[in-house]
Amino acid sequence: MVEATGAPAATAPPPPTLLSLCLDAVAASLTSDSAGRPGWPGGCSNDGLVGFTDEGGGEEEEEEHLTPEQVAEALPWELLHQLAARLPPVALESLHHAAQARCCFSADTNAGLGGPDGNKHGMKRSRCLDAAAESALLPSFCGSIIELTIPAKIRSFIYNSEGVSLQQSRLSYQCSKFGCYARSLRLQSVLCSPETYDLFQHCKVEKLTFIRIISENEISGWLSTIDKTSTYLALESDISMQSLSVLNLRGNNLQKGDIEDLRKILVKIPKLRELDISGNPIMDDGIRSLIPFISWATEKENPLLRLRLENCDLSSIGVSKLLECLTSAKQPLDMLSLADNPLGSSVAGALAKFLGSHVRDINFEDIGLGTLGFQTLEEALPMNVALTHINISKNRGGIKTAYFISRLILQAPNLVSVNAAANLLPPESLEVICNTLKQRTCNLERVDLTGNMHLSSANFPAFLEFKKHGKPILVVPSHLSTSVPYDDDP
Repeated sequence: MVEATGAPAATAPPPPTLLSLCLDAVAASLTSDSAGRPGWPGGCSNDGLVGFTDEGGGEEEEEEHLTPEQVAEALPWELLHQLAARLPPVALESLHHAAQARCCFSADTNAGLGGPDGNKHGMKRSRCLDAAAESALLPSFCGSIIELTIPAKIRSFIYNSEGVSLQQSRLSYQCSKFGCYARSLRLQSVLCSPETYDLFQHCKVEKLTFIRIISENEISGWLSTIDKTSTYLALESDISMQSLSVLNLRGNNLQKGDIEDLRKILVKIPKLRELDISGNPIMDDGIRSLIPFISWATEKENPLLRLRLENCDLSSIGVSKLLECLTSAKQPLDMLSLADNPLGSSVAGALAKFLGSHVRDINFEDIGLGTLGFQTLEEALPMNVALTHINISKNRGGIKTAYFISRLILQAPNLVSVNAAANLLPPESLEVICNTLKQRTCNLERVDLTGNMHLSSANFPAFLEFKKHGKPILVVPSHLSTSVPYDDDP
């Protein structure tokens, strides 16, 4: 007698059906042909490629092939969608174009075969372009950018085949064939050249990130290629800057002199909604050069909504001018980050007025507010504040931080989170904040008080009664420490 072990028996996979075998065979045929034939239909354009010509165009021995057009014409839509799920990106893209040609007026066809997989394949193409571009940073690379090849591992995924021609391995081929699907690009130093712009000018890029460029490579110079190229390019609807909504220039050593050039280009990006210039020492002169653009950008049809200016060597003088501009803007920013700039307490007055501009997310971590700055913020805080998230950590505000938090909770009904970590809060801070929570919690979910080593649950255990979604609203250090200064004295 066999003793039962209690382990569930493994479920055997269902046997293949005739239909699944046929679809597998068709998928294999389309995959094989798409990998072996550079002239395979589909892609973003039927025009010639940048720096690319057909090679080895000799006559081939005639064989019977299933073309995407034949498959799209022969199969009903429900089977086409089942087939699409079996195809690698390049074969799927060809079948999609063939299906559009069959019934170009069908809304279902225009939505793309394979449902969510279509978007996934588009993302994989973007990663493919990223991987090829980054190989230009290798010390051994000394050729032309258009000669860059896609790494073998990614080629294998795209084509699901080992036999990919040299033509199809080139970055130039991939950009011309599939570049219009790229929505996010990361460009590193050696790629800021007119040659790169030629490759990507037809991409409908929504997010563009520059990485580790130094100003000598003129990041703004690369962008200005748009303006220096023939005039009609600047007016084309498919030019990459027309679709760009996120521009990340973080940590590229841009100087104050570069911002003037950059500003002239930013006004040519009509849909820009998010700009990150953090980690560039642009100083007050740089921010003053940028203010006219920001003023314009917050008034345009697709306004700028998110601005990051962290660690830019800004002072309270330049930032106060910026905040004055933003406070009076017709369309307020959704998010502003000024973290890691040595602004000091003198910026607090302008900051308090800005908090009344309906901004929803603000970060002024480590800007040197101190006790005086928090006192000014508390006294000048507008009665109605639209904030949902605020980061005031590392500002050494002491007990004044707690009073400001309390006032903010009362006057910002939509507040969800406050980060007040590392502010040298004394033990009585918990009681101050809890007294306010007894009056109102509204949408508040989290007040982060970690890093304030004089706080602990032993100070005021009643704080645990305030919860949201079953979790404590106040987050305090797990242990009381006596090894840190009580106040801001050295």
